[in-house]
Amino acid sequence: MTHLARGMAASTLAGVSIGPQSHTAFAGLPMEPSEVALAECPKLPQETTQSTGGGCVTVRLSRVPEEWGGKMEREFRALALEEAKGTLTAAQRARLEELSVWRDRLVEPRLAEEVLLQLKRDRLLEKISEALKEYVEFQAGTDNARPAAC
Repeated sequence: MTHLARGMAASTLAGVSIGPQSHTAFAGLPMEPSEVALAECPKLPQETTQSTGGGCVTVRLSRVPEEWGGKMEREFRALALEEAKGTLTAAQRARLEELSVWRDRLVEPRLAEEVLLQLKRDRLLEKISEALKEYVEFQAGTDNARPAAC
């Protein structure tokens, strides 16, 4: 399973491969049940997923463009304007998020050093959060164990 950076969907999910529409003829064939353990459950927009029953889930992903063009920039700006006005529909919001990810990757991609620093920062924040949680639990336990003041 391929987990793409910055919240993108996985290329294989729960034993169902995702491919071009011309290669989806096997989708109707019975498949052996399988399980996939994920460290993080990807959050997919509801418009991209469809449950077909029988434990199968179909995920539709857009083709990732190779370069950011003027047409995409105009669409991005129009959707951003609609968002600022507060008139964005759910489908438009999903498209704006998709375009935003593409724009970040294609117009000004992150350097490897930035990605590594972000990973280190995330790990440190997780450690701090866990230490703070343990401290709060410890304090709650010691407050209950104190004798009442005379």
